[in-house]
Amino acid sequence: MAAGEAGYLWPDGERLSCRGRSGEGPTRTLDAAWGGRDRFFADGPAFVWGRDADSLMVATACGGGARTYAVGGTLETFSYPHAIVRVGAGLRQVDVRDGAVRDLLRLRESADPVFAANSRLIAWAGGGALSVLDRDTGGSRKILRTLPHAADPAYAGRITAGDRIVAYTAAHQDEDAAESVVFDVRTGREARLGGEAWAAGDWLLWRDGADYRLARVRS
Repeated sequence: MAAGEAGYLWPDGERLSCRGRSGEGPTRTLDAAWGGRDRFFADGPAFVWGRDADSLMVATACGGGARTYAVGGTLETFSYPHAIVRVGAGLRQVDVRDGAVRDLLRLRESADPVFAANSRLIAWAGGGALSVLDRDTGGSRKILRTLPHAADPAYAGRITAGDRIVAYTAAHQDEDAAESVVFDVRTGREARLGGEAWAAGDWLLWRDGADYRLARVRS
């Protein structure tokens, strides 16, 4: 499920269903031809999803219509108002308000990376390394080169980006096992956690045994 100011969005077979802000109103079908494979996101006042790797769909209300932008590639992540789309090794930024496209950089990772974004940065993990692109300056750098379980196909990687920290989790695809690394972009410090972790805004959520813990990241 994806949640934002526009409401809630989730898959229902090969369609996308939604409800409005705060879960209000009836469940509606936002896209009956979604297909069941393309990524979907919600952030700020917009829902964004891919359509067969050749177009980008945008809606600002569960009950409203959708706009279509003919932008080829794979939708990787979304931080309103910018959708991040990958075309081969090229990374592009699409403004969902008007469809304006801007080329960002070419990736060097051979394996398919995982992505996360916020208003200030884009982070991705691939080839055992974690990299960050500064969206203001356009500069990119590798900030961590030893991700957990990077060469183990039994583990799937996931990355989330907060205002200050980036959290990468390698989770076993069949067993209840995971390991995470949390990286502070500002100080360069890292912390390893024996469980899943998520970063959003100025919050960090992580699993500690049978419990989940939530902490605010100090500015």
